[in-house]
Amino acid sequence: MRVTPNSGALGAWVEGIDANRPLLSETFRELQSAFIRYKVLFFPNQNLATEAFLEFSSQWGKVLQNPYFEPLGNSSEITEIIKRPDDSRNIGRSWHMDFAFDSEPTNVNLLMAKKLPRQGGDTLFCDLNKAFKALSPGLQQTLKSLKVVNSNRNILHAAQHEEEFKGRLPKNNTEVINIHPAVIHNPDNGEDSLFISATATECFNQWSVEESKLLLDYLFAHVGRPDFCCRFSWEEGMVALWNNLYTLHYAVNDYPGEERIMHRIALAGKPLIAAC
Repeated sequence: MRVTPNSGALGAWVEGIDANRPLLSETFRELQSAFIRYKVLFFPNQNLATEAFLEFSSQWGKVLQNPYFEPLGNSSEITEIIKRPDDSRNIGRSWHMDFAFDSEPTNVNLLMAKKLPRQGGDTLFCDLNKAFKALSPGLQQTLKSLKVVNSNRNILHAAQHEEEFKGRLPKNNTEVINIHPAVIHNPDNGEDSLFISATATECFNQWSVEESKLLLDYLFAHVGRPDFCCRFSWEEGMVALWNNLYTLHYAVNDYPGEERIMHRIALAGKPLIAAC
């Protein structure tokens, strides 16, 4: 097994792994260590069938059924993320964390490339710990004292009103709103990270939307600085594994008139730990 960093910020390529087979315990411990360090791992040349993708994912945690997107065939655990040739917009077109509005947001996600455009369709990832550490000490302390209001209203609106997502986002979801720490602690490495998502975070708790907007807009712009990011160029059959709680990701929409199909699996989350 070879682990090669993808950038100075986060992310690493993992070669010499066949995800079609169960991982040896020693190999899995090495992968876990790399995952804690790099937060995003990329596995080239996997081309996993549905069952193999589920089995590989289950080695990292409990696979969730996804209530927010239409499932892939009979598998309610795998979501098909599609941008069709005639779609002008794509899913994931802003810096976001998947399901940040859940009471215990998914902590690990996996994505496999099934069909790609001839060019483009990259995914960007940013490290929320590095973004937090780059803030001034005063703003860090202020944010540690705050909580954020996260909801799924963005998804509900898209399901009901955005033509490109009709048939892919169920209309019968109920509204979900949860309050989370604005800064969370990662017990695996002792780091503190921002906990915000452009698609879920509406305001700071007990602040108005208007009062929250300036600071949230600043933070959403701040996390996207190249210093905290890596860019991942896909090839068909590649699998990405990322820590959803301590990173954001951004699906680049630069392939008009072409199709992109990805298969996605989310793993069960855990209670968030507020930074002290």
